[in-house]
Amino acid sequence: MRFLLLLGFILYAIPGVAHDLEFIFYRAPKPLDWSTPGSLVRSTVRNSFAQIGMKDGENYRYDLYPHAISHVNVKLQCGTAPAIYRGMTSDRSTASYAWDLMARGRSLETFLIDVKGRFYKNDEVLKWLSVLESQGYVRRFQLKLNEEQCQRVQKYLREYESLYLQKIYGSLRADPQWGQGAGCAAFAVSFLKVLNLFPETLEKYWRRHLLVPLRLLSFQARKSDLSFWAYLRGEDAAWASETEPHIELQFYDPELMYNWVGARHKVVWDVRSRVVPESSFFRMSRSQTRQNQEHRLQKLNQLLSEKELRDPFYFECRKWGYCGPGLGIRK
Repeated sequence: MRFLLLLGFILYAIPGVAHDLEFIFYRAPKPLDWSTPGSLVRSTVRNSFAQIGMKDGENYRYDLYPHAISHVNVKLQCGTAPAIYRGMTSDRSTASYAWDLMARGRSLETFLIDVKGRFYKNDEVLKWLSVLESQGYVRRFQLKLNEEQCQRVQKYLREYESLYLQKIYGSLRADPQWGQGAGCAAFAVSFLKVLNLFPETLEKYWRRHLLVPLRLLSFQARKSDLSFWAYLRGEDAAWASETEPHIELQFYDPELMYNWVGARHKVVWDVRSRVVPESSFFRMSRSQTRQNQEHRLQKLNQLLSEKELRDPFYFECRKWGYCGPGLGIRK
C-alpha cells in the first residue's frame, strides 16, 4: 500500500505527467477602436496590413501579423500524451472577404454571419507562438487539472470534431454548445463551461457588450444605411440607444481576455479539487446538434432574414422550441 501511495506521489510530482488546460491570448497589433462603428471598421482594416519582424537565419524579415483582430488558442496537455493545440479560424480567403465588402456591399453584418471554418492545429500554432510571445503579443491562462478533468476535456474535443463543428466559423453570437459553431473566443470559453469553471468574474471581464443599430445592418429585405466604403471614406454613426431599433450583441473578446491577464503575462489556477461535471457537453441531443450544424453549413456566408438577425436562436426556437434569450428555455 505504501509503495502504491509513493508511486502515485512520484507520478503526480513529475512535470511530464501534469494535466493542464491553457488558453493562449494574442492581442491585435493595435487595439481595435470600439468607440463607433466606423472607428471599428477602420481600425480593423489598418490592423489587417500590420507586419511583424522576426529573425530568419542571418537575416531579418517581415510577415503579415497573423491575428489582426486578436485571437485565442487552446493547449491541452494530459499526462505524457503529446500536447494538443486548437483554435477556431475562418477558412475563407482574404480576397473572398474583400469581394463581399467591396463588391457585394456587405457591412457590419459580416460579424453576424457564419462562414466556413477550420481548426488551427499544432503546426500552425507553434509556427508563430514563440515569435509572438517574445515580442509581448501573447499572454496565458493556465488551469491545473486532475486526470478526470483532462479526460473530460479530451472527450469534449473529440465530440466537437465528430460533429464537424469546426467547419463553422461562427458569428460573434454563435454558441458552440448549441451546435452553432464558434469563433475563437467562444470556442475557448466552451472548454471552461464543460468543466463548470467559468465564474461570473470572467464573464464580466471577458465579454463585450454593444447595441448595434438595425439600420446599420444589411439583411435579406434591405441594405445597411452605411456601406464598408462609406466607413472607409470617414462616414460614421453612433452605437444604438435603448430606444431605437437595434440588436444586442454580447461576445467574448480575445483583447479583453489578454488585458485581464495583465502585466503578469500568465495566470495560473489550480482547480484539481473541483468536482468534475457529468452533464452533457451540448445543450441539445446529439441528433439535434448535428441537424443544427447541417442547417448552418447550408447557410454559410448568406445574409440573414430580419427574424434571424434579431434572434440568434430563431431556428432552434422554430424547429425544437428552444427559445428565450439564448437560454434554451423550452416552450
